[in-house]
Amino acid sequence: MAFESAEQFDRTAKRSIKESGRDPGTAYREMLRDRFLCRVFGGADGRFVLKGGSGLLARIPDARATKDIDFATSSRESAETILRTLNVLASRDLGDFCSFRLTNSEESLDENGYSRLLRLRYASFIGDEEKDPILIDLSLDCSTTLPPERVSPANRVKIEGAETCDYLAYPLPDQLADKLCAIMELQPGGWPSSRMKDLVDVVAYATHEDFSLRQLATAIESECGKRNMTVPKRFEAPSIWRPRFAAFAKRNGVPRDYAGFDAAAKLAAEFFDPALFEGVAGDAEWRHMSLRWARC
Repeated sequence: MAFESAEQFDRTAKRSIKESGRDPGTAYREMLRDRFLCRVFGGADGRFVLKGGSGLLARIPDARATKDIDFATSSRESAETILRTLNVLASRDLGDFCSFRLTNSEESLDENGYSRLLRLRYASFIGDEEKDPILIDLSLDCSTTLPPERVSPANRVKIEGAETCDYLAYPLPDQLADKLCAIMELQPGGWPSSRMKDLVDVVAYATHEDFSLRQLATAIESECGKRNMTVPKRFEAPSIWRPRFAAFAKRNGVPRDYAGFDAAAKLAAEFFDPALFEGVAGDAEWRHMSLRWARC
């Protein structure tokens, strides 16, 4: 169907959200992000890759909610060139009466100080009515050991007649290597990581996705190299998280079996440790149904 007005699209979207049974506010925000992402991935020719919490939700719809979109660029270009490209993509007309206008742009380093980051804010509109903004963290210096993966987003609000497309997502082994390093890397001054959300995400991936041991080991070695970080001998989450983890896990939908710090850290260690052995011999597959590695 063709949408004849912004009001018609908005009514159709809200009806689809109601029929889905999802939380209306959360689903509406995810719908707006999807309209933005369909503009980007429908015309970007592989230039942008989805990572972080947005990539997680595209694969596992009941995973931890996120307020922003994490992008990485698939090629090294200047911030000005990348931003100009993203603005052109965001302005594509998909016949849904949605529009997105850049209102703020700030370049910085990420919290670990090794990767350039663009923080962007796009105002979103359906017709003339302004909706929740689209917040973006865009990493400019990312490289991966595997090609991006094409994902049909599991969290998409299905709106009859709306033009959609698949996303390009950060490869899973590289995503998990990034999370391992984010959890274990010491911050300036020797402080432990504060990224408790990454342990929550590791639990989500380990309980929903399968992995190749060899690919994971390669990705970890590469990510540690980028951060000038020694590959750890074994996985350890900061014990300082223990008092707060259960409440955080409960708010973010972690399964009851892994909602305690010790249980979550144990699962993450069982997942990561075989990939940390020097000179991983042969290959194995992580099977999320049994939560163990099995030799191929």
